[in-house]
Formats: sequence, C-alpha cells, structure tokens
Amino acid sequence: MALRSLIQRLTSCALNAYTINAVLVVVSALTVVINIRFYNENKILRSQLELQQEVKVGELVQSVEGYDFGGHKISISPLRHDLTVLMIFSPTCHYCEQNWPKWNSVVKNPRHLDVAFILVDITGNASLDFEQSHLGGSLYLHQIAPEIARNLQLRVTPETIVIGRDGRVKGAWSEVLSSSAVEAIGHMM
Repeated sequence: MALRSLIQRLTSCALNAYTINAVLVVVSALTVVINIRFYNENKILRSQLELQQEVKVGELVQSVEGYDFGGHKISISPLRHDLTVLMIFSPTCHYCEQNWPKWNSVVKNPRHLDVAFILVDITGNASLDFEQSHLGGSLYLHQIAPEIARNLQLRVTPETIVIGRDGRVKGAWSEVLSSSAVEAIGHMM
C-alpha cells in the first residue's frame, strides 16, 4: 500500500512538473514571438525617425529667425553670405559638449569666404555667460522661431547645417561631428 501511494505521488509530481515545463515552454515561445514583433516594429519606427530627423541637402532656407537675449527678433538671410553655418545645441546636452571642440575648429577654419556662424540654442535655456564661453564671436540665437525649427526639422542636438549663398542646404549632420564631417565643412569654406 505504501509503495502504491508513493508511486501515485511521484506520478502526480511528474505530471505537475511536466505540466509546469510545458507551460514554461509555451510562455517562452510567446515571449520570443512578442520580442521579435517589437524588434521589427522598433526597426520600422527608427527608420521613419531617421528619415524625419534632419533637413535634406538641397532644401531651400530663405531665412533663419529667432530672438536674442533681450527678446529682440533677429532675422538672418543666408543669401547675404557665401556660407551660413548653423550650430544647433542645448546647454545641457552631453553630446553638444563633445561637439564644441569640433565646432571651434570649424569656426577657426574659414578661408576667404564670407561665412556667418550662428549658434542656435534650441531650448532657449542657455545663459549669456554660456554663450560667451562657447564660440563667443558667433551670432547667437537664444531662441529660434518655432516655424523655422519645424521647417529645418530641428529635433535633436547637436546638429550642424551648412547653407550656401543660394539659400540651399549644402550639408547637414545630426550628431557629434566626425573628423571627416569637419573636413567636409572645411572644404565647403
């Protein structure tokens, strides 16, 4: 009798373990399927975001408008300069901090062209001291006009946009500039 009871218990435990294992296998398979679906959806969303992230080379930019620290409206026409270089940043952006030395090398590099260097604080949170300590000789927009930010598709920092005298975008980088990007900007100047 004791042997029969022991066999029943072991059989019951084995069935429970088998059932638990089967459930775990099904849950694991569902988790894998769900993760694959999320991965594919995320991939699609990332590619859509990348397409929307930066202004395209060749697009026309008639003017860049914003406000200085005093709240006075500033309008810059790329048509008045051989090149206009927009350097878009946020004062709290870690990647922007990495980009300042690269922007410095770009600003020090103009050859014989009339180049307008314009710092654009996309947040409007930088202080006057911050502006003066980062490329103080450049023109500075404390806030960019919202419609211009939309037209230029400014969503990320740092971003560097080079506009030619014809008002067309010659180059756009939505990242910390690589040495090849700095070199490419230098060749434009």
